[in-house]
Amino acid sequence: MATDNSKKPDIQKNSGLKKCFSALVDRKQVNLDIDVLRLMLKHELLVNVEALDDNLSSIMPFMLVLYIRNWPGWQRSKEYYSGKLNFREWFEKFRQFIVVRLNFLIKNGYNEAIEMIKEDRKQGKPNSSFRELGAQTDYLAPKGLAPFSISIQCPPRVLSSLVFSDSNDDIILRQHPDVAWTKIGLKELVNWPYIGVEFISPELSFRRFNRSEYIRYLNMITCPIVPEKTDFIEHVEIIDPSNGRHCYTLNLLKSYTDQYMKIMKSTVFSGPPADIEVMEVIIDEFLSDIEELDMNKTMASNTSVLFNIGRSSFLRNKKIAKGTYFVTGSKAEVGYCENFIPKMETQLNYFKGVQDTSTNDITFSYLNILSKTLKNPEGSSGTTWTVPLIIFYCTFCNLKYTKAKDILQHLEMDHKMEPNIMCVKCMKHYTITSLTQIRWKHVCYSGAGQFIRPPPAYKR
Repeated sequence: MATDNSKKPDIQKNSGLKKCFSALVDRKQVNLDIDVLRLMLKHELLVNVEALDDNLSSIMPFMLVLYIRNWPGWQRSKEYYSGKLNFREWFEKFRQFIVVRLNFLIKNGYNEAIEMIKEDRKQGKPNSSFRELGAQTDYLAPKGLAPFSISIQCPPRVLSSLVFSDSNDDIILRQHPDVAWTKIGLKELVNWPYIGVEFISPELSFRRFNRSEYIRYLNMITCPIVPEKTDFIEHVEIIDPSNGRHCYTLNLLKSYTDQYMKIMKSTVFSGPPADIEVMEVIIDEFLSDIEELDMNKTMASNTSVLFNIGRSSFLRNKKIAKGTYFVTGSKAEVGYCENFIPKMETQLNYFKGVQDTSTNDITFSYLNILSKTLKNPEGSSGTTWTVPLIIFYCTFCNLKYTKAKDILQHLEMDHKMEPNIMCVKCMKHYTITSLTQIRWKHVCYSGAGQFIRPPPAYKR
């Protein structure tokens, strides 16, 4: 489809939308000038171009060309040539599609049209925003897929169980049964999609938020999914520009947290054992983040880093064949596709530990004083404020909890189990439970047969 002002055909002879459609069906090149496109808009699509805003009116012919070119019904040409598709019904579907898109454009105005043109020129590069919540398909899906978006705001348990089917030219939204819940541990929890955790103590505060990116779209034909490319470190940001930053080595932070946890595990501490385990897992995962980032084995305070945890990406592809498959032998499918990129946003809010230089060992002044205080029964009352504040977040539902068991119950009741996903390197399927337990890392073979082994995570 192209516009050509150098040759102006007879308008009355060539202004029919049906003639244009027929020529394209016959795979002929069609040249349409602005006047012809305006006549189509005015007389056949009943668009009052003169009543529109001048900017929108001027761009309307070009938008018509865009909609004609991107109509998904062109993919059914084989059915037409084989005699299975009626020309009149096929054209009416085409006309209805154009009318709906034009009405949407008129309602949303010139700026929307400009954005559509920009997106079309990008050739469908998917949105890289990691804060997308609940959008079932992305308008910027790769070309060859549906040239429209479907935005579905729904509970998380529904979002993870949606599938799409087709009936003639219609798309049918269905929901398959929930995947049975599998009990998960603390390590899986803190690496689970949509889960965040915040750790606050007098001298150390940090946050970890799962910002995994879901790129969802509908595939109108059977074709392979193209995995998204992603940088290992996506961005590094200062949390509060008005405050300073200080850089600390991983060894220093390990030494501090080791001493801190030794005090927390002391017999004087009266907190429940589960709380100790929660602290230890959260701290270990934070230190593993710093080790995996490998920024000279350091981390700066007042700093947030978003990275591709595990250095992997995954796919889901749900396809439902038409019920006519066993009758006709043709397998026409609508694919519901997901590209999944595990991402972690890790932040060191502050670290105020000061080494105690009066000893040969690497210890810290505040922790030494705290340890001596706790050994004195009279100082045991001070243990309440030494216990860190831990907050769990569900970023999808915008909820927070102070107990791990409460957010686990929320996941089980409101989110349900995530479906299995496939590694883009080895093309094998994995459960979310198994991947979160190993920080989204696994040993696999690349497409070239190269053996890939991820770096080891931090262990106490």
